[in-house]
Amino acid sequence: MAQSIAIVGAGIGGLTLGRILARCGIPYVIYDRSPSPRLNNYGITLLPEQLPSLCQITGISNEADLVSRLAVDSAIGGRGFVQTQWSDDIPKQKQTLRSSGAERGRLGPFRANRARLESLLAAGLDIKYGHAVSSIDITTGEPTLRFTSEESAKHRLVVAADGVHSIVRNCLLPGIKPRVHPIVAIYGKRRIPKQQFLNWTFGSSHQRLAYTDFKLGALADSPEHLQDVVTRISVADTTDEGDSVTVEYVYSRASRGSADPLYKPDRSTGEAKRIDESLFDELSQSREYVLSRQESFSSMWKTWNEVFDTAKVRDDRKLSWLMRSVVQPGKEVLSTLADKGILFIGDAVHAEPILGGQGANNAIDDAIHLADRLRGQDNQDLSGFYEHIHEGWTASGYRSDEKIMAMHNIRKGATSTPGARSTARPKEEQKL
Repeated sequence: MAQSIAIVGAGIGGLTLGRILARCGIPYVIYDRSPSPRLNNYGITLLPEQLPSLCQITGISNEADLVSRLAVDSAIGGRGFVQTQWSDDIPKQKQTLRSSGAERGRLGPFRANRARLESLLAAGLDIKYGHAVSSIDITTGEPTLRFTSEESAKHRLVVAADGVHSIVRNCLLPGIKPRVHPIVAIYGKRRIPKQQFLNWTFGSSHQRLAYTDFKLGALADSPEHLQDVVTRISVADTTDEGDSVTVEYVYSRASRGSADPLYKPDRSTGEAKRIDESLFDELSQSREYVLSRQESFSSMWKTWNEVFDTAKVRDDRKLSWLMRSVVQPGKEVLSTLADKGILFIGDAVHAEPILGGQGANNAIDDAIHLADRLRGQDNQDLSGFYEHIHEGWTASGYRSDEKIMAMHNIRKGATSTPGARSTARPKEEQKL
């Protein structure tokens, strides 16, 4: 009888679960399709609620020490301070600017470098890279994974933690597909001299920001075509050894419809680097407007104008992001698969869009919740894993959907393309 637990996917959720199982002495193995560890060198926002658990999981006793190890700007004395117009609750159109809460003497949401977090979690774990799942057999009593290498492995349980394009989900629940929100989002990254970044007035000297939002519609008398434009500037990474800072930025807005040259909901992954020339026309128009307003004299808007300089953006590494989400299958469907030894966590089962979502935090929460189940006395009744957590997934999905739509002034019920599914979450009709 196979005793070990297979975790498919060496992302944040899979690594967190593997780390806990390893500490508890529960046999496991992590399979990942990449031939080697991925360097996800970009920032993610972690909520303060994760710090106690992450300290326990990683063996770092002090929360402030953990933040200093993970914060994107720790090499220049930063703490990953976040400033955003958008709360973590269901958003309202007019919310006051809020910051990370560090000025009140406590740790708040902070920007962590994903590569550092994953490296910390992966240390010492049994991870088999280069193992891409091709199919799963659940007819033999214990699930059997088959890989593209033609190898196979039987396990007591299989946990799908393989992201929004989950192969496990595609094999067993092919009707559950990611849907794309009607949002254009262009992500860019640029390395700049460290001194140049320090010269930017990016927050106060004792609380330099690592992440901040700029909504162009908030400018006085902004024209209609800027009302739904949201931009953000963030630090991706800083290092002690180098003399540079990696800055990342996002330009996003609502889709203008099927004729929008920047909105390609059906594009392949390989086409993400193809950015239509119209982006630079839009940026030029936006910068001209910002420069014409009094707000452009503020230090923060001067920084914005420098980051979104059209000529510099043209030379940057850029990606066209798709804002995807996954409506999780019904609890009954998931419980039936759990009885057959298949479980799902994180983006593999309830992905939220990058903008407005809490993907990394959800993955950590799911992994901790499942680990508690696996090491408890009721680990044989794994269908109960979904009993309470499924309701939370639904609520969180609603919040993230409403948040991204409100950010971009999109009316409730709008669709991504003519005939596409509504943003209202449909009833689950999937049958196993």
